[in-house]
Amino acid sequence: GVDFTEKWLQIAFGETVSPPTDYQKGLRFSWLMNGDLRHGLARGNFWQILRTAFFDKSTRTNLTWRDPLASAFLVVSCVVDFFRSRYRDDSG
Repeated sequence: GVDFTEKWLQIAFGETVSPPTDYQKGLRFSWLMNGDLRHGLARGNFWQILRTAFFDKSTRTNLTWRDPLASAFLVVSCVVDFFRSRYRDDSG
């Protein structure tokens, strides 16, 4: 929940940066489109990972409705990477 870009810009412009006051303990983060789904497929717990990511209130993911363009890009790039790695022409 921290806007690191904003904090970085504040530092770059010599402003004082204060730590976040609304930090929540006990939260987990799931990088769905950067490895967790692929890991879930390999380990056989794909559906458990999806349930946790979307229905466990203590888990956040890198997919968000607040930034649909970035989320769509993550999904598309993950699908492209999957098919590239699966159907790569290894003949050279």
